[in-house]
Amino acid sequence: MERNILINGKEVKFKATASTIIRYRNKFHSDLIADMNTIDKAMKKSKRDIPSGVLEIFLNLSYTLAKQANSTIADDPLEWLDTFEIFPIEEVMPQVVALWADSQKLSVEAKNSQSRRTARSRRH
Repeated sequence: MERNILINGKEVKFKATASTIIRYRNKFHSDLIADMNTIDKAMKKSKRDIPSGVLEIFLNLSYTLAKQANSTIADDPLEWLDTFEIFPIEEVMPQVVALWADSQKLSVEAKNSQSRRTARSRRH
């Protein structure tokens, strides 16, 4: 699943697939599912006062999805972030989180569909 997001006047492509979790773990040595739960809890508390640890998780996710969509961006997440004069977290975060959530829904729907087909074929 792909989405273009406007960041400081620059259109940036983001991509989330089944490999995103592995790419994230390999780059940041952290569990993306657990980190997304941390982001979710923080966003439910306050969309304005984001703790620095949550902000770092979000930026790591943003980098992973951008790098997945465009392999030519810098291998260093900080170098990638430095390409933006301003990175409006309040505008970008909901869109990036939604892209990730949408990609997970598709994965679950595909898995459920496969399970239903397998169960039907076993009955026949």
